[in-house]
Amino acid sequence: MRWLLIFTASLLVLCTSLPVEKLSEEEYCSKVWRYDYKCALNYILNDTEIQKVSSVAEKLKGEDCRDTAWKILEWEDENLKYDFEKANLPPPQIVVRGREVEVYDFGRYIQTPYETIVKRKGICTDYAFLTLALLRYNGCEGYLVNVTFEKDDVGHVAAAIMVNGTYFILDQHLPPFDAEGYFVKWMKDGKKIERVEIVNENSTLLELAEGYKATKRDAESLESRLCLYFESMGIKRDPKLSGDVLPGNYREGYILKLNLEMAEYYHPEFEKQYSEHIFKILKGKIEGRYRAFNIDVSVKNASFEVTLYLAR
Repeated sequence: MRWLLIFTASLLVLCTSLPVEKLSEEEYCSKVWRYDYKCALNYILNDTEIQKVSSVAEKLKGEDCRDTAWKILEWEDENLKYDFEKANLPPPQIVVRGREVEVYDFGRYIQTPYETIVKRKGICTDYAFLTLALLRYNGCEGYLVNVTFEKDDVGHVAAAIMVNGTYFILDQHLPPFDAEGYFVKWMKDGKKIERVEIVNENSTLLELAEGYKATKRDAESLESRLCLYFESMGIKRDPKLSGDVLPGNYREGYILKLNLEMAEYYHPEFEKQYSEHIFKILKGKIEGRYRAFNIDVSVKNASFEVTLYLAR
């Protein structure tokens, strides 16, 4: 009986000391990159996949990376739709047993950038990887952003670029947000951000309290740029065009007012893009030809208030 006890104990030691095969990170990612955004970085943002979006990327190349980022968001806003059906599917469950990996509820997979362009729709991960691919094709360094909300198990991802030491988050729609502006944006949507992490080697956390506030000087700079755009159309600026009374030397006048909440998210790094955006909206609302204009831009209640006076 004593011999039997010793044998059993020895057998137990031998069994528990056998090496357990573990799944390497590379093997793991090769099997789950459709469901794990960190793994997807290498599998989706490679040269082969990026080249597939070249036809769209080439149209969105701007004067610099700021301009390119703006054009990308503008294109996504106009050409893609958020896939609410996919977003409502249960998140994928990844189970690892030794070197075996099983994925359950795999309907909410990560699309490649090309797939998102073809489908013309996607969820946050799909938008983020498409944005990063379009940036990278045009020689701009982009970053994946992981967002965690307070009292909410559902996270969010987006893209970002860095301009002169400041991260700007690119999240499906205009405009690009600095950290504080992004925090405010989500507060308005009913969610409070707990942390924003730039997914890189150091896992950089953004300071959400730091941001830029639009000033009177910013409004004046935008106004100056808008004047140049309208003058390039062959219209002369006349400071007398102001208020509701039309000067006697004109036979007909028109007043166009525009209120843009973007002032709350404004940053002077994108002054040129903001002014072009405002001009595009105003120009699209003008009917007929005018020989004179005046324009006023001011910051009120976190909005840009733009008043355009036109006269024949």
